[in-house]
Amino acid sequence: MNDTTRDIAYTVGKMHGLRGLKQHPYLFPADSWEGRQYKQGYIDGGVALENDIVCEKTLGKQNDQ
Repeated sequence: MNDTTRDIAYTVGKMHGLRGLKQHPYLFPADSWEGRQYKQGYIDGGVALENDIVCEKTLGKQNDQ
């Protein structure tokens, strides 16, 4: 395992989370380092997506006033 593999797994997970796609547990073995990186990226991406949605709702309300 090297840093590039870890970065790829995390980035793929984050992009899936950001796009609201379902998690793909079979891309990387779940009990492997890459699998955990993918899962963490997916969680971080999902959180970022939720934050973007909240921000857009807040900006929309400010513009309506």
